[in-house]
Amino acid sequence: MPPLESNYSLPLVFISVATAVLASFVALELARSVQNSRRKGLWNVWLWTSASAMGLGIWTMHFIGMFALQLPVSLRYSVGYTVLSLLLAVVASFAGFSFVYLLRKSHWVLAGGFIMGLGIAGMHYLGMMAMQMEVQMRYDLNLVALSVLIAIIVSTAALLILMKMEQGVLEERFFTKAITALVMGAAVSSMHYTGMAAVTFTLIQSTPASPAGFLIEGDAMISTLSVAAIVLILFPLFSVRYENRFSQRVKTELAALRINESRLRTLIENAPDAFFVYNEAGELIDVNKFACNQLGYTRSELLTIHVSEIEETGRNIETFWPLLDSGEARTINSVHVRRNGSRFPL
Repeated sequence: MPPLESNYSLPLVFISVATAVLASFVALELARSVQNSRRKGLWNVWLWTSASAMGLGIWTMHFIGMFALQLPVSLRYSVGYTVLSLLLAVVASFAGFSFVYLLRKSHWVLAGGFIMGLGIAGMHYLGMMAMQMEVQMRYDLNLVALSVLIAIIVSTAALLILMKMEQGVLEERFFTKAITALVMGAAVSSMHYTGMAAVTFTLIQSTPASPAGFLIEGDAMISTLSVAAIVLILFPLFSVRYENRFSQRVKTELAALRINESRLRTLIENAPDAFFVYNEAGELIDVNKFACNQLGYTRSELLTIHVSEIEETGRNIETFWPLLDSGEARTINSVHVRRNGSRFPL
């Protein structure tokens, strides 16, 4: 039988390409969080988040692109193959990103791009297997090979860009990431539509066997993908924006704290009185220069001494500490013993 006539819904084609661009941008935006999380013990969390955003975005783009193909037959999707294709996209993205952030070598990134590309191509053709309709699909193996090659090249280029950003070679400006996302999104879309061009649909003459497993109608599929796209847009971007704002606020507050601490240290060091800081156990944890000069010890020596060794009264720290820990201003007189045995009041 002659192949079925088919055409594409241009609005859905545009949405599919826009989704691929968005997925690429989200992955690039999350790259900074993956880098920063290396110092916070959250590396795996942000890496999986970034891989999930990239994998979900590419998967969504592919299924919207398949739904954009309009055929004169009813169409349903196998849930099993659909879910499997999504998992493959996420795992492939995670494997590729791991090569960038864990191994950090160009030859390993090439290997990661190869693995990620094969995973994305596998996701596409698993998605094609998920299409349940009364047609037979025949593939042009040359175009299939070309689509796989495009997937590998696109994945490798994306990982190299991420590596350059991670190394600081490429600046992480919005304009740079936007242009890169446009290129990556267009390249991912070209892989998909090359794969779609590789297939020819013909009607099945005999009565087809009923497909096994749980199926979902095409309209329900496109609704599900719309929700997935919204999650892709809002959740990762909201998370990274919140994390970045929180990190910036912490940095600002730490900088102010360091300035105040430096000023306090200068004030204490230059104070004309002895200054002692000790804990509840009576262990000295800080002294100033005047205290060291008065007692005849170096600072390092004093920090190994119990307060009872330099205080003549030998007051019980268990009864003395509550007076200091009460939060109220108090004047407490004591006499301290110098290294040479002489005394001075405090």
